[in-house]
Amino acid sequence: MTASRYVEILRGAEAIAERATKTLSAMHGRALDVSRKELRDVVTEADLASERIVLDGLRALTPNAAIISEEAGASGGQGAGRWLVDPLDGTVNYAAGLPWFSVTMAYQEDARTRAGVVHAPAVDLVARYAEGGIAAINGRNAQVSAQRADV
Repeated sequence: MTASRYVEILRGAEAIAERATKTLSAMHGRALDVSRKELRDVVTEADLASERIVLDGLRALTPNAAIISEEAGASGGQGAGRWLVDPLDGTVNYAAGLPWFSVTMAYQEDARTRAGVVHAPAVDLVARYAEGGIAAINGRNAQVSAQRADV
């Protein structure tokens, strides 16, 4: 697939993330149905509303791609691509009324991330990536640090 195709996928994913974050923002701070998934993990009606927007949007954008979503699990096509999705990353923060939450999506082919978006509306952050041309946070180019980490 060409770099321009990954940019096209990114643009579609950004529009989907924008729709999902508008829904999350509208629901933020109001009383929500909350249920426990695991010992320290919860799911809210906002998770499910965002997930519906994201899954429907990604299926329309890339109908042959598989989707692995935090709430719905694995679904979708048998093509070479797949999406990794957290429709409400930071549910505990969100449910507590805190601003540290996002819609997070990554598109992979051949076990490599080719495009992705993180949209955190309450802190006005959009990080975006498309292989071959885009790596930016809030419109500013991002790059790998020259600083070496000794581990």
